[in-house]
Amino acid sequence: MAIQKVKKTEDIISKRQLWRDRVIEEAKEWIGTPHRHYEIKKGLGCDCGLFIIGVYANLGLIKEERPKFYPEDWAMHKPVGEMFESIVQKYCIEICKDEVKPGDLILYKFGKCLSHSSLAMEDDMIIHSEKPMGVTISNRFTNTWHKRERKYYTYKDE
Repeated sequence: MAIQKVKKTEDIISKRQLWRDRVIEEAKEWIGTPHRHYEIKKGLGCDCGLFIIGVYANLGLIKEERPKFYPEDWAMHKPVGEMFESIVQKYCIEICKDEVKPGDLILYKFGKCLSHSSLAMEDDMIIHSEKPMGVTISNRFTNTWHKRERKYYTYKDE
């Protein structure tokens, strides 16, 4: 019995590492995709939230879905609810900051609500669609990003 339990735990860890590796590989393929509001096409354009959805959807981990249309500056004028977080919560579970691993999501507060997202990578780096650069890799612990981190999620792979 103990051997079977260890094997099952090893299989779960291996499965998690596999999707994490695939998420990072797919996300890197989006590098250079221009930042385009409310788009979700690798190589053509995406915003920060739809980039995350595009990566996970291209791997078949989630279905591709968008929130209702929102103006580009929606987060600066009024809180319209946590649009992306409601999609994230369908497929992910919230984790603590110290549990973040490559492939996990980090949500940031700009304006009046959670309004930016990235994928954690190795070595304190993040990959995200940043205006005006598009999909790029940044250091997670710069003042621009680190002080605005608010929530952390990992994919429900069970």
